[in-house]
Amino acid sequence: TSGGSPESWLWSFGDGESSTSQHPVHVYQAPGVYPVSLTVRNPYGTNTLSEEGAIAVGMTPAAGFSAAPREGTAPLSVRFTDLSRGSPDQWSWNFGDGSGASEKNPAHMYLEPGDYSVSLTVSSQFGSNTRIQSNYIRITAPHMTEVSLFGSRTGSLLPGGYLQFVVTGTGGPIKIAGSEYPIRTGDLVQLFPDNVNTGEIDVNERGLTRFSFSNVRLFVNGELRRTGTVSDVTIAGISGVQSTFTISVPEGDADTALFADGAKISNRELAAITISGLMPDRAGRMYLSQKTGDLTYRGGASGLSVGEQ
Repeated sequence: TSGGSPESWLWSFGDGESSTSQHPVHVYQAPGVYPVSLTVRNPYGTNTLSEEGAIAVGMTPAAGFSAAPREGTAPLSVRFTDLSRGSPDQWSWNFGDGSGASEKNPAHMYLEPGDYSVSLTVSSQFGSNTRIQSNYIRITAPHMTEVSLFGSRTGSLLPGGYLQFVVTGTGGPIKIAGSEYPIRTGDLVQLFPDNVNTGEIDVNERGLTRFSFSNVRLFVNGELRRTGTVSDVTIAGISGVQSTFTISVPEGDADTALFADGAKISNRELAAITISGLMPDRAGRMYLSQKTGDLTYRGGASGLSVGEQ
């Protein structure tokens, strides 16, 4: 409101437009920050008031995103990248499997096979917008052979592998290096046994109930949390169980009995046996016992070869 009873007004809106109305209405056509000035005049003189950045014009954001990879076997970690326009400052993701995120560029682990639609809603002070991409992520079941191996006197679990899973149930403690470490819902857990000469693994309908190895490295959500002997573990409700473990039985082991998908595998030549990618079978069970002179395995595997090195 100008004082001094002006008789004329000249507005400059900062976008090349102006007005001589006392109370003008102006429509800005493009986003930006605009200075505004007003010059008033009466018989006694003129006066100008200018304000830098007086008007900020934004645009409603437009949601957009990409993902990589978009296909793979379960469990699969997918990285989502925000490609939205209009400078949003809030993000709401729906990954299509009952979970979501509010980060700008989240990663998500898909645990079960299926086609998943993904949506992203972006918001700013100027509004919100949603983008939905139907059947955007495709997760397939990994190839799996149900394997049973008994009585091997010379077979062994090879070093360098690990067991991985995501906690979808209540979780529970793992006792490692003499003290308990809590495993919680949503945690991605990786167990690396550095000494596999003796040990036992038991995955069943209750979860992970045994992982008795010495010198185990425990990673939770990608970070090393503890190292030592695992003496007790009960982690309830796990999904996406996979491993990089490999069993090797050298040639000449006459005591080994091998079954694949319920059928006994003949090995009269006593050829070498390799079982790779150990995982739970169709019933969700996986059991391994490694002792001196005695190896037993019941579960699934992504690879099985007899007589091939």
